[in-house]
Amino acid sequence: MHTVMATADGRAIAHAARANVELVPARIAAIASSLLALGESFSRETLHSPAGYTSIASEQGSIVIVRVPSSKGAYTLCLSADRSETFAMALRFALDAASELASVLDRA
Repeated sequence: MHTVMATADGRAIAHAARANVELVPARIAAIASSLLALGESFSRETLHSPAGYTSIASEQGSIVIVRVPSSKGAYTLCLSADRSETFAMALRFALDAASELASVLDRA
């Protein structure tokens, strides 16, 4: 599993990955922020409702992209999990981590 936290405009500010995972945080941050914004726009256009998250499923695992609900700024959290994790667990972890990050940011 690896994660990238970014500003809403796609600049990576923090990341974590397993030692054997090659990760380019700047690229992931830019793509994740764009995908989340696109998903949110599509949800507003088609369902007239905000999107809770954006996800991608592949043969190798899943990716979940969520907003970090901080009052200090607009942030995105992208979490990638391999097939050893279920999508539901990846989603729950991403949502919980985003909430915890928001709490830390808001206390700062």
